[in-house]
Amino acid sequence: MMEPVSKNLEMATKQIKITGRFDDIAFRDWIFHRSAVLGLDISSLTYGQSSIIFSASGHSVLLDAMEIACSLGPSDAMVEKIQATDLELEQITHND
Repeated sequence: MMEPVSKNLEMATKQIKITGRFDDIAFRDWIFHRSAVLGLDISSLTYGQSSIIFSASGHSVLLDAMEIACSLGPSDAMVEKIQATDLELEQITHND
């Protein structure tokens, strides 16, 4: 018998940096909403007028989905660049 897909998924953490032209508060709220839909945990988030950087933890496939969603962003956002970096748990602990 095959195992459920969720048992085969690896847990991971990524730092995602988004740059472009957007309402930083609206994009921040969108990130929190989208991460809740995907079941991801946001451990840190910083934002300004042209960039947002956050760390998200969860199943690796769902983190990839979050990265793709962020590249599209909310309908009124113009995402110019997105950069995702895999993080080790130790890096997160030392940066908080």
